Amino acid sequence: MKLHESQFQGLWGPYFMKLKTIFIRAIAVSFITMMIGFIANCAQPVSFQQTAASLGSTASSTGTPSQYTTTTQSFSFGSGQTSGAVDILIVDDNSGSMQADEQHLATGFNNFISDLAGVDWQIAVTTTDVCADTDYACRGGSATFPPARGRLIGPADSASTTPFGTQYIMKPSTPNVATVFADTINRVTTSGQFLIGSGDERAIYAANLTIAGNNDPSVAQGLFRANAGLAILILSNEDERSCGNDPTCHNDPTNAPQYQPFAPDDYPQSLITSIKTTFGATKNFAVHSLIVKPGDTSCFGMESANAGDYGDTYATLTQMTGGILASLCDYGTGQYTQELSAISQSIRNTSQPVINLDHVPAEEPAITFNPPSNVTFTWAPGSDQLVLSSYPANTSVNVTYKYEN
Repeated sequence: MKLHESQFQGLWGPYFMKLKTIFIRAIAVSFITMMIGFIANCAQPVSFQQTAASLGSTASSTGTPSQYTTTTQSFSFGSGQTSGAVDILIVDDNSGSMQADEQHLATGFNNFISDLAGVDWQIAVTTTDVCADTDYACRGGSATFPPARGRLIGPADSASTTPFGTQYIMKPSTPNVATVFADTINRVTTSGQFLIGSGDERAIYAANLTIAGNNDPSVAQGLFRANAGLAILILSNEDERSCGNDPTCHNDPTNAPQYQPFAPDDYPQSLITSIKTTFGATKNFAVHSLIVKPGDTSCFGMESANAGDYGDTYATLTQMTGGILASLCDYGTGQYTQELSAISQSIRNTSQPVINLDHVPAEEPAITFNPPSNVTFTWAPGSDQLVLSSYPANTSVNVTYKYEN
């Protein structure tokens, strides 16, 4: 028997309505369950697998993004000096209060160069006096030694004839080198005259002038060799411009010239930038300070009688370059034995070839040599410097690393 549509709906309609209701409820429950699971999953940590090379970022395992950039830097090493060469510039505070300290350094010089046995070293001296020759207000009434302005000085007896010149670069082969150094640093002529420079001590400014004159035969040509390390030693019982960049000592316009605000080349960063700009990223360098260490009240008390002051600015520069911070007052038997021993050991390390990167790597860099080389490197986390095991002469080096933005 064939049922009419109206009869079919009459018989089965209620059952279809119940099934429809059950089906809709089942779909609703399934949808709600799915959404709860999705929301729960979204609340969990997510690990991103994006590469720095393509997207410029990665993410930590906790899901907090940390921005990184991957870069490759290229460096070229030429021929010439091999590992074990270092150039040493001593910036001497030649004001009138430094005579005893200079004598201590002169006495300890023999031990100092003995500790550098096997190192191909060069040593030259300039002074903290950067006054203009005719600026007598800057020089002071007692000045008897002409301003070096970054030039290399010679023994005291040469001051009246040829006070400056690259002929005063000392080497292991220099005859009677310890005597030459003593006559240079002590500033006492054979007639007994103690030669005095300006009281406006500006060691950083002076070193900037010496670096700038690296190709000038009247300043420092020949001192800075292309493939040698660089060590700078500041000897002073005061800070840059005597009291550093302390505004409390710059308030009185009647003060002496040294009590003035810093010029750009008085700041520590200026010297670091100058060295990197002038010599490139493969120059290994450090600045050491033999000063009144910040916070050393005992030494300050000893040196304040001679107008001494804490060397805060010089200490900052030393810390920025990884040098040795030594006390001017720890001269022991009069020769700075422990201080110069620590400095000489650091100078030995400075004679190793390095690569200075533009950024601090987040992890150990990858390095390739062209042509291939057996040279290895060491890197300390947190450092922007790679120390090479030997000098890779006539080699191009590529360093690839990731750094945090």
